[in-house]
Amino acid sequence: MEVALYKLNTKKRIDSLKDSEISETNKKLILNFVNYCFSEGIGEHRALKYLSTLKIVAKSIFTDFDKATEDEIRAYVGSIERSALRARYEIT
Repeated sequence: MEVALYKLNTKKRIDSLKDSEISETNKKLILNFVNYCFSEGIGEHRALKYLSTLKIVAKSIFTDFDKATEDEIRAYVGSIERSALRARYEIT
């Protein structure tokens, strides 16, 4: 029974990606990567984590992955690191 619910969740997440506001190019690239993960034997949980993470990144950098520059990617990663640092110091 759990397996059926998990499969439904996989379909739901893929459908959610297809319905999202990110570019068609990024949707295609993310789906291709997720299919690659499945074909390589990577578990569904990990593949879905990649899907969710890449969807968040696509919403944040506003550039198609295949056209993103190193500077754009570094700026995005830097913003994550700064927010994590800020959160760490605000908690203490």
